[in-house]
Amino acid sequence: MFRKHSLLYVLIIFLFLGCSSNQDKDKTIIPRAKLVNVICDIEKSQSYIDIVPDTLSQNTMQKKKAFREEVFKKYKITENQYNESIEYYSSVPDSLDKLMNDVLKKLDKDAS
Repeated sequence: MFRKHSLLYVLIIFLFLGCSSNQDKDKTIIPRAKLVNVICDIEKSQSYIDIVPDTLSQNTMQKKKAFREEVFKKYKITENQYNESIEYYSSVPDSLDKLMNDVLKKLDKDAS
């Protein structure tokens, strides 16, 4: 009888830990609508840097990194949150397709 209860307690603990890690993961994932804006701003800044000629490619890379960091600050997110969110949406193909379609629509709209 003790063994059955022990197994039940272990299962409950694993269930609880599994649910709490999903909740923690959900807190780090950027909502899709916000991520669309983040990606658009990053793409715009990267395009701007690519258009403006610079003689040193190292400066270009530094500028791209600095612009990305500014976008992260603007949206109050970390690079880790951004990367985890991209990884999360990439793990669900339909979700990634919708995300990228929304990004393209927003970029087209902003360009008009």
